[in-house]
Amino acid sequence: MNRVFLSSIFFLSIISGKLGAQPLAIGQWRTELTYRNALSVTASDNKVYCATELTFYSVDLTDGSMEPYTKVTGLSDVKTTLLAYDKSHDLLMVCYYNSNIDIIKDGVITNISDIKRKNIVGDKAIYCVYFLGDYAYLGCGFGIVVLDLLKNEIKDTYYIGPNGTNLQVNGITSDADYLYAATTSGLYRGSLSDPFLADFSRWHLFTSEEGSFPGNYTNAVTYQNVVLASKKDTVFQFTNNAWSPYYVRAGLDVKKMHAFPDQLIITHIGSAGARTTVLHANGEMDSISVPQPLEAISAGGDIWIADLYNG
Repeated sequence: MNRVFLSSIFFLSIISGKLGAQPLAIGQWRTELTYRNALSVTASDNKVYCATELTFYSVDLTDGSMEPYTKVTGLSDVKTTLLAYDKSHDLLMVCYYNSNIDIIKDGVITNISDIKRKNIVGDKAIYCVYFLGDYAYLGCGFGIVVLDLLKNEIKDTYYIGPNGTNLQVNGITSDADYLYAATTSGLYRGSLSDPFLADFSRWHLFTSEEGSFPGNYTNAVTYQNVVLASKKDTVFQFTNNAWSPYYVRAGLDVKKMHAFPDQLIITHIGSAGARTTVLHANGEMDSISVPQPLEAISAGGDIWIADLYNG
């Protein structure tokens, strides 16, 4: 537990140490950023990336050096809300408040503004990103957008709500055969081999007979070959064609989950307080207390937490 706790403090101490401003020469300009109000965190093999209310920055895992990313450095927009790194394609996806997207690969920034520009009635926000093969599946306020990572273009859009209506998708995962979607109305599944997933009728809404009840499901991940989904303070598992409770922390609603080879990391915010839970494959558990943990990951042997108040 000490290592996990101290790594979180280390992340915050890096941020605090960088807040001191350096003097500018006459004629120079500097972009002033806030490193608090962290919203999202992700990592490559050598860097951790953290999104704040205004933009995002990276922390080098080797020397702890920080690098800010802004419109001055080439970004297409401001107000980053979600970051996701795909190690198989070595790219960083940057999602903005207005649904604009930047993809950063090999130092080149490619803007994908289709969702931002699309005339959609209602919520267009991007709530999750799931990488699978050469595609990124984006859970949005209206459904699922499939983005081709090789062509940097939108391949398809799935409106999976009743009669093809808009439905907010909070989490996406797969078990190699199916896509699973955690939505505000329940859990859905569609076959990856089905070429007609754009047809809402091809998606199966799990029923109470299958252990899935109506309501807001906040996440979906696959951990050690088992599909998991969260609702309020409970994480459910899909085994033997049915959903059943996997892990519960009473009064601590699940905010975000991330699965790693030997760890499941969960951030909670609820009536009982706020915690980051690390479930280890060997059965051990770490519980980290921070004010408002929105997302947490494992990188470089440590746990990195994006906290709304502390960075």
